[in-house]
Amino acid sequence: MRVVLGAMLLASSVTSFADSDLEKKNYFGFQYSKLTQESDLGDFEPTAVQFNLGRRFNPYVAIEGRLGFRLSEDEKTVNGVEYTIQPVTLLAAYLKVGLDDSLPVRPYLLVGHSSATAKRKTEVNFFRNISDSETVTASDPSYGGGVAFNVSPDVSLHGEWVMLDDDDGFDLTAFNLGFHRRY
Repeated sequence: MRVVLGAMLLASSVTSFADSDLEKKNYFGFQYSKLTQESDLGDFEPTAVQFNLGRRFNPYVAIEGRLGFRLSEDEKTVNGVEYTIQPVTLLAAYLKVGLDDSLPVRPYLLVGHSSATAKRKTEVNFFRNISDSETVTASDPSYGGGVAFNVSPDVSLHGEWVMLDDDDGFDLTAFNLGFHRRY
């Protein structure tokens, strides 16, 4: 009986999404990003928040712009030297291609370009404090994929993995969790 009720509930939710008004072409949202910066010293894992703005051309294809800012930095101490990575901004533009937006669960792929700016700081504390910092920008083709879960016809939650910068030995990736609202 539970299986039959569950199947009926799932079927009614699928048809409600298919019959609902998904004509809203624009969407906005935000996401929490766990960044991983690969380096010779090990992986740095700062966090960021990103704001998204997109436009759907049809139920399968959209373009999306993203702007992100630092939430936290990450540091490592190696042989008495402290290294810190502090994200400053993330900027990206993507072509987003996936299954029909009316499906309750929808996988998608991202391809585009991203630019990440970070502040790298090095501190040595032997007899006196010596520090050096520089701002570095990495700009590279970007790609990834994710899964969106339609909570309602206007709201979806998503999880995704994105390669932001693909340099040998210094890859920058992001795992994002967030939501979108169509309008």
